[in-house]
Amino acid sequence: MTAAPARAQGYAWEVCTAEGGWGLHHVLQGRKRVLDGITNGVDTAEWDPATDAHTPAAFDAGDTAGKAACKAALQAELGFEVDARVRPAWGFLLFFSPKQSTERWTANLASL
Repeated sequence: MTAAPARAQGYAWEVCTAEGGWGLHHVLQGRKRVLDGITNGVDTAEWDPATDAHTPAAFDAGDTAGKAACKAALQAELGFEVDARVRPAWGFLLFFSPKQSTERWTANLASL
C-alpha cells in the first residue's frame, strides 16, 4: 500500500496514539510515512456547479435556474417521484463520535 488516507490531519495523528488507535496504534505508527489526513473543505474550482460537466444543468448564485433540473435528475436517479414541490434535497457526512457532537445531530434530526 502506498497511501493510507485518514479523515483529517488531526485524526491521522490521533490514531497513532494509544488512546486513539484502539490497539492498532503500534501498527499505524509503523505506517506513519504513508498515513495522511485529508484536509477538510471543498475544492471550489473542481466542485463548481457553474462549470461542472457532471451535473445535468449549470447554475450559480446569479442564475439558479439550473438547480431545478439538477434536483429533478437527483430525484429520478434515486428512484423518488420527481416533484419540484418536495422539500430541498440535502445530505452530509458526519463521523459519529462524542467529539463531533453526534448527540446534537441525532437529537435534532426529526426537526429537519
